[in-house]
Amino acid sequence: MLSVAALAVGWTSPDAAGDLRPSPDAVEYGLSAVALARLELPEVRVGEIAAPPRYPFGYPLLAAPVVRWGAGAGGLQPHTAVLASAAAGAVLVGCVALAGWRAFGFPYGIVGAILVLASPFYVTYTRLVMSEVPSGALLAALAALLASASGHPRRDSGRAAAWWGAGLGLVLAGAVSVRLSNLQALPAVVCGLVYAVPRRRPGALAGLAIGLGLGMVPLLAYNALVYGGPLTTGYHLWTPEWMDGARPQFSPRHALSLPALPAGAVQGNLAHYVAAWVGWPAAGDGGQGVASPVHPTMAGGLAAGAGLALWRHRPLPSRRAGREVLDRPPPGGCPAGAVVAFAGAGVLSALAFYALYSYQDVRLLVPWVPMWLLLGGVGLLKTIDRGCGTAPGRGQMGQVPSGWCVLVYRLAAAGGVAVLLMAMASAPAAVIASPLWQRVVRGHAQGPSPRLSQAQALARELPDDAWLISAIDGPLLEHHVLRGTARRYVPLARGLEFVDKPPLRAVLSAAELAPAIAERLTWEGGTPEPAPLLTRDGAISGAVVIDRWSLEFAEGLADYRRELEGMLAGANLVPGGAGAPRHPAFYVLTSPSPDHGLTHYALREDEALRDSAGRVYVYRAGERRHVPSIDAFIAQGRRWEEVRRLPDAVLATIPAGRPLTEPGEG
Repeated sequence: MLSVAALAVGWTSPDAAGDLRPSPDAVEYGLSAVALARLELPEVRVGEIAAPPRYPFGYPLLAAPVVRWGAGAGGLQPHTAVLASAAAGAVLVGCVALAGWRAFGFPYGIVGAILVLASPFYVTYTRLVMSEVPSGALLAALAALLASASGHPRRDSGRAAAWWGAGLGLVLAGAVSVRLSNLQALPAVVCGLVYAVPRRRPGALAGLAIGLGLGMVPLLAYNALVYGGPLTTGYHLWTPEWMDGARPQFSPRHALSLPALPAGAVQGNLAHYVAAWVGWPAAGDGGQGVASPVHPTMAGGLAAGAGLALWRHRPLPSRRAGREVLDRPPPGGCPAGAVVAFAGAGVLSALAFYALYSYQDVRLLVPWVPMWLLLGGVGLLKTIDRGCGTAPGRGQMGQVPSGWCVLVYRLAAAGGVAVLLMAMASAPAAVIASPLWQRVVRGHAQGPSPRLSQAQALARELPDDAWLISAIDGPLLEHHVLRGTARRYVPLARGLEFVDKPPLRAVLSAAELAPAIAERLTWEGGTPEPAPLLTRDGAISGAVVIDRWSLEFAEGLADYRRELEGMLAGANLVPGGAGAPRHPAFYVLTSPSPDHGLTHYALREDEALRDSAGRVYVYRAGERRHVPSIDAFIAQGRRWEEVRRLPDAVLATIPAGRPLTEPGEG
């Protein structure tokens, strides 16, 4: 039931995820899933230039069946892979519930699963084509296996212990194939095995080594085939700018000083990650505050609960034969100790591992959030149970009177209840706000993402031999717009994610192609009339266009705006596509003319217009008259939906009149 609820909360319409953000990760994962669904090797392609992706094949392999299953009339689509994240979220919640149930009891598993379901991390990452949720699901599966191995009736058999170890190794290898850094979970698995099979540790560890080795064979073979060596990955192709080296760098100085990236980092990784994890103020890029990946408000309380769980299941010192030794786990195994040791060691190893990494981002810690939430729930529930039961007496608290002891335990129980309730309070809101609830209960279906809608319009309406200037990811446009045509992708700026890396640097940007673009604009016939641009039939041969989404995106960013203005300095923008002139899918660059192409926009008298900064104007008597306030805008009897967006370069060609402030002013 919890897994079904988790699937419902995590589900999102694939079209709504069509942006494939964040880039480049989601774009590579989605396109790689499409390639594997076609039984092809994954690649990132723009025109004739192709390169292998930087990430391992694990996530695309998990998503490929979903992409194949979701193929419709349009064929295999990369954004369908988002459903694999939702499915992984359902597995994640189920594994957390199972691990908590086997290790501590049924209520603990339920509370842990609800905490995960209510967490912002779950709501965010189950709706992205990213490896965080599948990684978390596989780590939770390791915890469930450890609890099951410890509680298995034949756990004391050497052969059984070896088989359990091999199973853990295979799952860990799968996690590494999804995300290479998941190898840092190996110490955590070893710590869990110490508690799970105390009498058969050598056999279990041998099985773990064998299972991990066999499970890694496909990844090592893939690396050898694609990158030329079993230990070589795609990172060396795509990220040579990191620390002036060929691969991402690990160094102790990143833990205590500043990492290499982002450039605006203001604190070392160790302080940054620990502060964010427990809910203290953490400063990210440029000093901006960073929210905890665990919980936006209750991260500290959950950390206290997790600390209590770790303390309760620690090895206790005792005196035997006149010397102090550590108590061993119970002879038959300890499911609770196995899960707590695995989760605690995993979180600590993740903090230590990423503290050394040259890139700072709390997202890297996210796969361990579910296990930390389980620990937090366990610690808080045990505190509540202890406080609501019989409080310890004087002998257990030294010289503290038993009355004070009872009061302290009651207060701790009350605090635990408060933290749990506040941490789980977002669960109903997450359900009600989920896309599936909105669609089924309220009838509000998700619309397609803006970039996907733009790509679909370009595929339908763009001339077959057009040069497309765009800020949309080139590999995404290759899939949706360029395949099977003579169209050419021209990046708006060199700073775009894919073309800024060596594999695709051969794709020339608009600035680098400026002479060729200028020559292409001088085609015979002069400045075109708007009519031939309305449909694909009779579209202008040799057109150079910029898609509407990219133009509006570039106008809002200073760096890209400069690139855009330089490109448009010697050209007009003419609206094109089936919705032109009022709703163009793209703008055609034409030779400059005295009116800068303004006549092609068919402006209407008294029409409301706006620019990239949101400033609103009214077009009257050939002038643009600024509406300086929202009151004046409303007084004109207008609605925002009626305001027409015009490119800044075109709007600037309309003479400015005096501001318009009075209702009906002429």
